[in-house]
Amino acid sequence: MEASHLARILKKTSERSIPIVALWELTTHCNLRCRHCYLAGVPAGPELGEAGHFLIIEKLREFGVLFLIFTGGEVFALPHFLDLARRAVELDFAVKVLTNGTLVDEHRADALASVRPLSVEVSILGREATHDALTGVAGSYRGAVAALRALARRGVRVAVKMPLMRPNRDDFPHVEELAGQLGADFLYDPQIVPSRDDRGAADGLRLDEGQMLDFLERFRGRPCGRPPSRLLCNAARNSFVIRATGDAAPCVLLPMSMGNVLASELGEIWDSPVARKMRSMGPEDLPECSGCGLAGVCCRCPAMAYLEGADMAGRSETACAMARAYSKWAKGQRQGGGFL
Repeated sequence: MEASHLARILKKTSERSIPIVALWELTTHCNLRCRHCYLAGVPAGPELGEAGHFLIIEKLREFGVLFLIFTGGEVFALPHFLDLARRAVELDFAVKVLTNGTLVDEHRADALASVRPLSVEVSILGREATHDALTGVAGSYRGAVAALRALARRGVRVAVKMPLMRPNRDDFPHVEELAGQLGADFLYDPQIVPSRDDRGAADGLRLDEGQMLDFLERFRGRPCGRPPSRLLCNAARNSFVIRATGDAAPCVLLPMSMGNVLASELGEIWDSPVARKMRSMGPEDLPECSGCGLAGVCCRCPAMAYLEGADMAGRSETACAMARAYSKWAKGQRQGGGFL
């Protein structure tokens, strides 16, 4: 599917509140201990088993979901993950897989390639020493890169993701070059999310305004590596999340439940008070943001605003700092005659 056609589909379904995208957090279990993980410290809890997973996938198909994104934790921590992915393809879902790559050996690469996913995304956090320090596991860089190479050889579309942080910002050119060598899409984002049980844990990793400006001056690019969000997002508009427990939420970051997918019909969940509240919000409900002169370059996230100040309609200081940095950088480029 062409990117422009997909963009039109997502725009129309968001405008009409048609749920076509589900991100499924299959498990919180993972073999890495990433310092920036938003799940860090969350108890595993009563996670669903294989039977629950296969029941949910049938319910999602009946509900009309088209795009299914599998994530964790680590998806390959589940012995039945590949069987679940195959079933998703049999049911005509367009499948995307998010993995740390370290458990993808040649056999699993063959199996994953046979599923023919839209893409497989793997995070590369910097050069080898930087990556392994941030994941807390020696050899994780080599495992992730080997997985990307194995999948690329099999014709799988791969994407390299880089959460941009203080410890790895100098490694940006290395990761970008690696993505180019692999023919992979390259995604980066400095919006490091607070973990669910310790909202201050990300503060020492997140770039401040000066560091973001320095990054832009050296490497050029958007402060969030993607177009501005126009203040709102698609959470509970055309997409939703299923947690490892079966609870549905507007997005992975918001600690709110729209209901449990096994206990309730998806139609009831989509019409829940939490979902309707998300859909009712518009730019006019953001008093501190809608009139801001930096709104055009802001990558504001309602969930980040909530996590930082317990108010989805409030300021996200992280987004504000990124927007100020980008504005200063762009102004300098215009004055120097180098801004395109």
